[in-house]
Amino acid sequence: GQSVTQITQASKAITGLTEEDSTGAMADTAATGLPAEANGSYEGWLADGDYRFAQDVTATEVDTEMVSRTVKRLTDLEVDPGKWEETLNLASIVEKEAGRADEMPLVASVIYNRLEAGQRLEMDSTVHYVHGGSATAATTSEQRAEVNDWNTYKMKGLPKTPIASPSLVAVKAALEPAQTDYFYFVTINPVTKETLFAETFSEHEANVELYRQWLREQTADK
Repeated sequence: GQSVTQITQASKAITGLTEEDSTGAMADTAATGLPAEANGSYEGWLADGDYRFAQDVTATEVDTEMVSRTVKRLTDLEVDPGKWEETLNLASIVEKEAGRADEMPLVASVIYNRLEAGQRLEMDSTVHYVHGGSATAATTSEQRAEVNDWNTYKMKGLPKTPIASPSLVAVKAALEPAQTDYFYFVTINPVTKETLFAETFSEHEANVELYRQWLREQTADK
């Protein structure tokens, strides 16, 4: 669920590697094994997990290990290499949008249903990727109106790159989404992660009102 920036900052803090080390290593995609279809972007390709390195580890070795784990994961799941980037892209949205692991296949079903219908994804997580998150998980009308390659409120299809490194559970959900007629979902309580799904916009609006009620309660508490 972390972005490349978050992962590299953590990596530098632990290993003592510098910004120059990290930038230089990532520039050499041949050395790190980043697949060509990633178009030079490591977003989504730095696998989560437990890593153990020698004290004299290089930035190239760190990046290579994380990328290789992602490649192995996709290979073990028998994902068509031509679909690797797309799978990670979709899975990254599932990772950021789903409140709980058991809801990931449901979130994936909404994404697929919208893509197949030619409907914009309108996922706040893709807006947060550019502007940063918020305590209430909300986005502003100004943020949603901005035209960029990640704002799925303004563009159709998946964003330009993944928006985070997805977990194995999220990748599996992207490969095996639930079979539903859902087109909408909203997390009505960002603290408990309670999420409601809907087939119609009117049903969704009723669910959104529950989220607005939660927001009002937070304001009242403050």
